Amino acid sequence: MNIRVTRIVYTFFILIFLVFSTYLLFYALGYRYNSSKNRIEKTGVLFVKSYPRNAEVYLNGKRHKNNTPTPVNRLLSNSYEIKVTKEGYSDWYKTLPVYPQTTTFVEDITLFKNQFDFQKILSGNFTSLLFSPYKDKVALVEKREKDNLLHIFRLSDNKSRVIYNNAGLNDLQLKSFCNSNDKIIAQYNKDHLIIDTETDYTVSLLNLTGYTYEQVKCDYFNDNIIYALKDNKLYKIDLMNKESELLLKEGVIDFQPWKTKLVYIYKDKENYVLKNYFNDQAEDILILPTSKSYQFFPSPKEQIALLNTEQQICYIIDPNDDHPYKGYLKDIIELRWYNDQLIYWNKFEIWVYFPLNDEYILLERSSTPIEQAFWHPGAVYAFGQTSDKLKVYELDSRNRRNVYELFSLTENTEKNIFVNKKGDYTYLITEINNLPGFYKVKIQ
Repeated sequence: MNIRVTRIVYTFFILIFLVFSTYLLFYALGYRYNSSKNRIEKTGVLFVKSYPRNAEVYLNGKRHKNNTPTPVNRLLSNSYEIKVTKEGYSDWYKTLPVYPQTTTFVEDITLFKNQFDFQKILSGNFTSLLFSPYKDKVALVEKREKDNLLHIFRLSDNKSRVIYNNAGLNDLQLKSFCNSNDKIIAQYNKDHLIIDTETDYTVSLLNLTGYTYEQVKCDYFNDNIIYALKDNKLYKIDLMNKESELLLKEGVIDFQPWKTKLVYIYKDKENYVLKNYFNDQAEDILILPTSKSYQFFPSPKEQIALLNTEQQICYIIDPNDDHPYKGYLKDIIELRWYNDQLIYWNKFEIWVYFPLNDEYILLERSSTPIEQAFWHPGAVYAFGQTSDKLKVYELDSRNRRNVYELFSLTENTEKNIFVNKKGDYTYLITEINNLPGFYKVKIQ
């Protein structure tokens, strides 16, 4: 072989090496040829995470080698049909774009079961329940032939006990938990009872003060301080010292203890006025339409919703802000807060509203009446009850919103259902095979 041929062969292999090494370098750096766009571009990443874990991932119908949580690397910029599936659960679908040098995150996938096993916790004719603020226990009223029993069930150890027996024919009504998570306000006949769920100690406000009250609420911070409304007068009751003080002398229609303040509705000769009460001083927040059908819904954070149930108008206020009135919503039957965002419904629609940025999301427009709605923990999903069906809605509306129909509900279940803190069980009052009771259902 002469020198010329040797040089040609040598040069040829050098060129091959340079081309191949350049290709490997670009490949390692994440570059690929995109035939649909006829160009070389850097790839992107899709990161998929689900609860429960270990679900299968499909991209454009092709099974990915790893289960969730997993990154899918070196994807050309394009839109991909994503399916996440696990045996015993409903599939999750969405089509999402992947961009060069960018990671597309799909981290809030919750898979819900498609078959349900109702496990009875307590037998009995339960009429109502109340979930505690810390989501660790529930109060249940059992109606019997000659009395009502108040049960406390603890989710941590699945144990229950009776903490009160009214020994009478009239119904015992649950009103609210105090923020402390320990005391319950209940009503029997016209008397309000303050019941400690840890010690079972019960205080009758009728016996303590000699009065019956239209409304009773706990102080925001101290559950030994109770506020009570009677004949448009607001009283402050100290349970420890067994003392009662007249706080506001006239015109109070409704009220809400809020941190170090009291928010209340005052009726003068001409107007209904929403007021802030602090350090023995009252200031006006808002002039309200004349109505006796107002209801306060305090959020766990900073804001309060005031719902006019007669006109279905909801006012959003922040009592601690220099400008407390934040706006209003129309056509609302009821609502539930999650931090500073809320879910609300009217006869045929379910909406989510974010007051901080004034954003609305329509979750359901139904041909059958909406019964209620409530949050799934984490607030990336929400539940809705339409007719006798429980549905769950995904809030992430990229491409499509996944909606699942879970199971059927009985008439007695309305508002007597909740989801635990983890979000994997629902607890409800219902009747299965003619056996009424308190049940739990695994949904994740």
